[in-house]
Amino acid sequence: MQSGFDGFDYQEISFQTPSLRYLDYTNFVPDAYPVVNLESLEEAKIDLQVVEDREWFGELLEDPDHLSSNPTNFIEGIKNVK
Repeated sequence: MQSGFDGFDYQEISFQTPSLRYLDYTNFVPDAYPVVNLESLEEAKIDLQVVEDREWFGELLEDPDHLSSNPTNFIEGIKNVK
C-alpha cells in the first residue's frame, strides 16, 4: 500500500504577480506553469518536487521520460531574481 501524495487535482499553476518582491514557494510541480509574470521579484526561496506519472514515490527519478511535471516555464520566470 502506498501512502502520502497520490496525484493532484490541478494540472497548471500561473503566477501573475508583477509587483511581488519576495516569494517563498513549496509545492509539487504541476504539468505546466502557463503564465509566470514575476517582473519585480528580488528574492525567492523555492522547494519543488517533481512527480512521475502524477504519483509521488518519495524518491528521485532516474528516468526523466516518466516525469509528468514540468518546472521549465517557472524557472524561466524567476531567472532575473537578484
